[in-house]
Amino acid sequence: MGFDDMVYVLARSKGVSHDRTLWLRSRIWWGLDDRNRVHSDGSPMQNVPKWPVAVERANMEMILGMLQEGKIQPQSLIQQGELLRLLGRSGDAVAVLESVQTDGHSQVRAVKIERLARSGDTQVRMLTPSTW
Repeated sequence: MGFDDMVYVLARSKGVSHDRTLWLRSRIWWGLDDRNRVHSDGSPMQNVPKWPVAVERANMEMILGMLQEGKIQPQSLIQQGELLRLLGRSGDAVAVLESVQTDGHSQVRAVKIERLARSGDTQVRMLTPSTW
């Protein structure tokens, strides 16, 4: 399913399940983030969809609300923390990320994102050693 297809379905999502709507909104969020990614040779991604900042932020806020309504799971908490960080709500991001239970992989990701939040970084970042 392409980006335009996801947006089309989302626009007509009345009656679509919570999980499916969350899946669609998340794919749109990640697709829009492609503008911040580069190929292995350093060249920018081509044909990246663009939305007005206010609409993109509204989508992120909707995802955040949907995640907060769902079951508390490490992956959900990490996504909430990342969204809060990207939305400039660093203190809230740190609080959520600190609540991720120690299970190895999830906590490692949470700590990396928490460090970005504590530094006030609101940019899309790869979770590589150079970002933390």
